[in-house]
Amino acid sequence: MEMDFEDWGKKVEQEMGPYIDLFCEELNKGTLSLQTKRRHVSNIELFLIDYTVRYHEMEDSTQPLELFDVCLDYADFVGYFFIRKCMWATPESTKQLCASLKKFFKCMTDLGKLTKEEYATLTDSWKEDVEGFVSLAEDYDDLGSGFFF
Repeated sequence: MEMDFEDWGKKVEQEMGPYIDLFCEELNKGTLSLQTKRRHVSNIELFLIDYTVRYHEMEDSTQPLELFDVCLDYADFVGYFFIRKCMWATPESTKQLCASLKKFFKCMTDLGKLTKEEYATLTDSWKEDVEGFVSLAEDYDDLGSGFFF
């Protein structure tokens, strides 16, 4: 059955929302400041809901979305969507976004929603990926880089 964009958005929210709720619950058990918790949750909502609705391939409505498949899109999300499409993207906010993603991946692994192998796949080249994303954000942040002309 083919889905329209509105139905796809509802499906993504229904299926990814519980992961965000679990993440919130886990963050609330820790000692992070309220501001940091809110930033992490906001970043994960941007990824799991906003980005997924717009850029993840619409799938068969009878099949559930797999968290790991959605998470595999993190590099495109950070390197393309966030840095190029979000007006507030800076090198610092890119680092913060990456920290939120890694914290989310770890949390979902600890809760058994991602396997240790899936976590390893997502974070295998994490340090290099983050350095590349920050470098790209610096290029976009630099008006003299030619990206805007």
